[in-house]
Formats: sequence, structure tokens, C-alpha cells
Amino acid sequence: MGQRKYHPTCHLLSLTMTTKIVALFDMVFGLFGLVWFVLMLSRFGIISLDPFENADTGAANQTDRLDNLRNTDQHTPDKQAFATNHKVINLTLVAFYTAVNLVFFIILLVGVHKRSPGICLIWFHIRCAIFVFKAIILVMYLIGGRPLYSQIPFILSMLAHLYGLWVVNCYVEELRGNIFEKRLEETKTKNEQAVIENSNITDDIPNGIEQIQKKRMQEGLDNPLFHTGENEENKEKSQE
Repeated sequence: MGQRKYHPTCHLLSLTMTTKIVALFDMVFGLFGLVWFVLMLSRFGIISLDPFENADTGAANQTDRLDNLRNTDQHTPDKQAFATNHKVINLTLVAFYTAVNLVFFIILLVGVHKRSPGICLIWFHIRCAIFVFKAIILVMYLIGGRPLYSQIPFILSMLAHLYGLWVVNCYVEELRGNIFEKRLEETKTKNEQAVIENSNITDDIPNGIEQIQKKRMQEGLDNPLFHTGENEENKEKSQE
């Protein structure tokens, strides 16, 4: 198989190593999301990171935190509902993002270890769907009035995932090419073995005839293939 025109690493690293690095980035993003999820829970008052907080005080503070999460401003019920829904959506997205990245890390690492295009394609297809989903979320944020500079980390993460898609796609093509070459070599070897076996059978035919002739000569019999004329003369003399 020829080398591709555009290589994800400019041929500095193999696609196998680069795909493993992409899997490790999934793990890093997943762990980062896990830490961020815990910090958001603490920020919204759902959990406490204070190890010295006793049980009684913790229960009372937990109620206060949940009340703060609901925003007890009675004069602005619409803002209260919006703030609560926004926080719940953020928590849900972070939890989903964390779980997906950790699962993706396992799937892609197994695919690289087994050199399986099918397993790697599972990662690729689901990652494509999530990339489209994140692009839709980004557009919604921008339409909703979020400034573009506030979404720079989100955009950079999308570009990183887009590069990962390119790497895995190239790796899958390389695996498919290797499998095709292996099957081609196996077919070629089988054909060569069949030709050798046929030539051996053809070579054995005259050898078999020679062995029969030698055996007949050892038994004192004439070779019927080469002495048919002499046999006829002997028969005529015997008749006279």
C-alpha cells in the first residue's frame, strides 16, 4: 500500500502510536470532566468538599445549599426557573461528557490492542455523532448571546476531537489495507502450492510408466510399448 499524501503526524509517529495518544486524551478529558463535575456539585451546594464538616451541620447546610440552588427570589419566578434549569443542564452535560470520554478511552484502546477496524469504527461513528451534537450546542450558545471568546475552550476541544477523528480514520484505513494485503498473500501462497502439487502429479506419470517397464523387464517380459513388432514376428514363427 502506498503512503497517503497527508499524514496526521507528517510520518513522525506511527498511526498506531498516534491512535493510542488519542485514546489517552479521551481519558484525560474524562478525568478532567469528573473533577469539573465534582467542583460544580460543590459550587451549586449539592455536595461539600469540607472534610471537617460534621453530620448535623452538614445536613442543615445541605438544605441551605439546595435552597440556594433553587434561588429563593419570589419576585422573579422566571429567573428562578431559568437559573435552576441552566444549572441542571450544565450538570447533566458535564456528567454525560465525563462518562462518554471514559468509555471512549476503553473502546479505542481495546480496538488498538486487537487491531480491529470494527471496534475502532464504533469509536469513530459515535464520536462523529457527538461532534455534531457539540457543534449544535455551540451554535445555540452563540445565538443565545454568549460571547465568542467565552467559548474558546469549547471550540479548542472540538478541534482536538476533530483531529482525533482524522487520526482514527487513517488508522482504520491502514488496518484494512494490512488485512487486504495479508489475504492477498495467503491467496497467492495457496495458488503457488496448488501449482506445485499439479506439477508433481504430472512429473509422477512418466516415472510410473518407467517403473512398470522396469518391473516387466525384470520379470522377463517384453515391453509392449517398444517391442510390439518383435512380438508379432515371434508369434508367426511359432505358428509355422
